[in-house]
Amino acid sequence: IDSIQALNDIAYGSMDFAVWVRLYKKEIWDGLRFPERRNYEDFAVMYKVLQKAKYVAYLDEILYKYRNRSGSITATKSIKNMHDFLLSTQEFDSFVNENTPEIFTEEARNAKLIMSIVLLSDLSFSQVSKHKTQEGLALRKEIKKEILKKFREIHFTPGRLNFLIKHFAALILIRYCPWLHPFVRSCYRAIKKFVTFFL
Repeated sequence: IDSIQALNDIAYGSMDFAVWVRLYKKEIWDGLRFPERRNYEDFAVMYKVLQKAKYVAYLDEILYKYRNRSGSITATKSIKNMHDFLLSTQEFDSFVNENTPEIFTEEARNAKLIMSIVLLSDLSFSQVSKHKTQEGLALRKEIKKEILKKFREIHFTPGRLNFLIKHFAALILIRYCPWLHPFVRSCYRAIKKFVTFFL
């Protein structure tokens, strides 16, 4: 696929954002660097890499195995990790907004906003809420402000109906019962894993 399709797939969440799942030509990284002293650095640079690529190729086979371990960045919900995640999310969402419709379709833009709302809400209520410090409360306030901003930016358009249906309930929960969303999301993941295992 070409780079525009790859970027739209990233916005939809149908392509992995992680750097480690790909092989790259060396020259594609010319002028690009990971931001220093920031975690979730994949989010901050991956879309820039895809923008420079002419084509992105898929292989329909498993070549990597992901290892979950305690102490990893994704397993450690520190204030720094959550702040860095918020920052990288804001940067990519701004990039999407600035490049619609030149690169991103309107529905891909909406999809990215919806996913950001879902992820930030989950972050705020399941992780940041555990940090009762002044820094934690300030971060939660900042995340809530960002969520409300993204709600105002969404323009529902006909598109991937299954995607909209899948996330509509999450949006309603986040908007009116945000404290309930992490519990419902956990139940959904457990049911999906159960069904996948037995089917």
